[in-house]
Amino acid sequence: MRDVRDPRLNRHVRTASFHCQGGEVLHLSDASLVHATSEMLVINGFEQGITAGCQVVDYAQSWILMEVEGEGAQPSRGPAFPR
Repeated sequence: MRDVRDPRLNRHVRTASFHCQGGEVLHLSDASLVHATSEMLVINGFEQGITAGCQVVDYAQSWILMEVEGEGAQPSRGPAFPR
């Protein structure tokens, strides 16, 4: 997590970044730590997406991060955001 300047919001936002296997990077803006144990972190905030009409939209997200065994981390996503 780090603070970055978001020109669209015209302010600094705390952003969590999750680096996935294959080079994809997911960003969660206005991130805050909700819960932590030795095996899990729960972070909430919002992700930015782009609609088919090229409009930027924000949608609330909660991430549950857990240690995994094997090759590396993979994101698990629900259904696609309706655009």
